[in-house]
Amino acid sequence: MSTLPAPEAGAGPLTGSELPGPGVVPAAPTSATPPEDAGDKDGAGRTLALLCRGTPAEAGAILRLDPAAGVQVLALHPAPASLPPTIASWLEQAGRLVLEPSPASEGQATRAFDSPDDMYGQPPTRHLVAVPLARGGACSSERAVFLVRAPDTRALTATQERLALVAPVLELQDLRRESARLALSDLRLSAAVETASSMNLRDGLRPAAMSLCNEIAVRWSCERVSLGMLSGRYVKLRGMSQAEDFSRKAELVSALESAMEECLDQDLEVVHPAPPESSAIERAAAELSAKHGPACICSLPLRGGGEARAVVTVERPGERPFTDDEIRSLRLTLELVTPALLCVAATDGWLGARASRLARDAAVAAVGPRHTGARLSALAAAGLLLFVLFGHGAHRVDAPFVLKADRHRVVPAPFDGYLKEALASPGDEVKGDTTVLARLDTAELDLQLAAAKAEEASYLKEASARLSRGERAEEQIARAEARKLGARLELCRRHIAQATLVAPISGTVVGEDLQQRLGAPVRQGEVLFEVAALDSLYAQAFVPEEEIGYLRVGQAGTIAAASFPSRAIPVVVDRIHPSGEALDQRNVFQVRLRLESKEDWLRPGMEGAAKLTVGERPYWWLWLHPVLDWLYLRVLP
Repeated sequence: MSTLPAPEAGAGPLTGSELPGPGVVPAAPTSATPPEDAGDKDGAGRTLALLCRGTPAEAGAILRLDPAAGVQVLALHPAPASLPPTIASWLEQAGRLVLEPSPASEGQATRAFDSPDDMYGQPPTRHLVAVPLARGGACSSERAVFLVRAPDTRALTATQERLALVAPVLELQDLRRESARLALSDLRLSAAVETASSMNLRDGLRPAAMSLCNEIAVRWSCERVSLGMLSGRYVKLRGMSQAEDFSRKAELVSALESAMEECLDQDLEVVHPAPPESSAIERAAAELSAKHGPACICSLPLRGGGEARAVVTVERPGERPFTDDEIRSLRLTLELVTPALLCVAATDGWLGARASRLARDAAVAAVGPRHTGARLSALAAAGLLLFVLFGHGAHRVDAPFVLKADRHRVVPAPFDGYLKEALASPGDEVKGDTTVLARLDTAELDLQLAAAKAEEASYLKEASARLSRGERAEEQIARAEARKLGARLELCRRHIAQATLVAPISGTVVGEDLQQRLGAPVRQGEVLFEVAALDSLYAQAFVPEEEIGYLRVGQAGTIAAASFPSRAIPVVVDRIHPSGEALDQRNVFQVRLRLESKEDWLRPGMEGAAKLTVGERPYWWLWLHPVLDWLYLRVLP
């Protein structure tokens, strides 16, 4: 296809040597009923020549109007060199005609042809007639331009009427070409379907391969058709047309397999003799042709899963080379039968052979250069699965705990009264029986003591007087009252002595700070101070009942307090309480834990989490045993 540039203003006419050569519209190859220009690559040119002879017209051209590239010449008749020099520039004027602001899109456009042969002052004898062409029933950018001789108006009108039939003729030609192309596609598809349907896939790979090779040999008139399939790293011959047993032909089989491997390695169709534009290597095919003829060989790869898995090699005598149409038909047929053929190959053989193939394919996929990401993912998944199934980890029981002290005493209020002094605060170190913790107010007790003393003295005086008068009964009553008041005096003295609260043991003061309660009333028995010996701390863990069965006395673990979660303190199970209790709507068991290391920051009442190691278990059991326990309790009998 060539391009006719738009003429510039003032440009002179083009000479015959400057005219662009015609482009060619190739006709589609067909094996159906051919049109007149079937097999002629210049079918459009032949049709244009027939139109020029029938019009008649001295010259004709099919032009395409392209706004970007100017005017393109699709077909031209005759060649510019065969025209008289006086009309060799007609194509330039034709280009100007189709480039006019009012193109011939709605009808013919006619323009007088300026020829040096015309006499000055005489009407022109040649005209350019542009006819719009339609494609698919719609107007296109293509124009058919003809140079016609018309000495008068009547002759020009008759010629224009004839040229009005140009567009239907060219459109009919396009329809015939499309019909021939569709007929060829139908023939190819029919051959492919019939070949696939004739294959015997029930009896295994070898009968299927023989059936396919024989069918291709008959339909495409081949002398020998062979099928080879990839087996490991090499191609193995699986079938040959008209040869039930080809094992004796060792040299031929080796040459065929070499040619197939050559095709498989390149993943290209290898044709021998190769066309000039081919870049495929055909050394093995040429050797096969030279030693075992026929001379024309074509090898086509069969692809499955995105890669070449098999090869079909067809052979013919040298005088009948394979055409492009035949190769396309073969390609379509093989693409149709490949999935079924590979499926039969995958299931062929006894169980051990199939297992071996699967193992080999898996090994090739595992160590091959492709699908690196998928292989790494599979290896990681396999490693994780093996780790979960066979790896062991520590089985730990988790439980909350609280710190307590073995030696722990409380200091209650000895009587109802008022807090006078608080000499100790939480955290103070105290010594047993020497450190004063607090004092209660004894003013009221002192008054009660004085009153009781006076009343006691009065009763004793009265008893002496009664005795002197001999009133023995009254004397006994008075002395009883005096003894009663003596007991009251003793109670007052005792309460006064107890008003000073002393630490019962050596340790650390814990509990409430009483500095804010000075002068406040306290009731008898109310706990005012707690003293704990920090060297006797232990952890009280609350283990859920579903985990208590794994614990034994002597098992080790660690605890971490909420105040210092990064500091793990080793512990040992010291005692397991035999009865459970409810805690936060769960049944738990108390477990005493002995601290293996003493930390100065530990205090009674601290809470945290305890992790007790009860043994080694597989990881899958560690992750699934809660679910398994639930199934045993709820679902399984």
